[in-house]
Amino acid sequence: MVFFVDLDEDAGLETLKEFSASGRMRFAAADVSNEEHVRSAVAKAVGEFGRPRRPGQQRRHRCAHVPPTDLTLNNWNRVLAVN
Repeated sequence: MVFFVDLDEDAGLETLKEFSASGRMRFAAADVSNEEHVRSAVAKAVGEFGRPRRPGQQRRHRCAHVPPTDLTLNNWNRVLAVN
């Protein structure tokens, strides 16, 4: 069972479509730097799968593939908030 979140709903749905045949997966669009978004995503995950027994985490911030020197201040702050 896999539950994942992504800020980019279209990318999340694409990932869900691509990997859903490999097992039970669910997705929620959420900004993981926003506490309310995280609470909502966790509630959805618990509603779908129940309480986690062995929680795992893989987090990363997806932003345009550009060198760090080309990131906008807003994107830089978002990377720091998430990671």
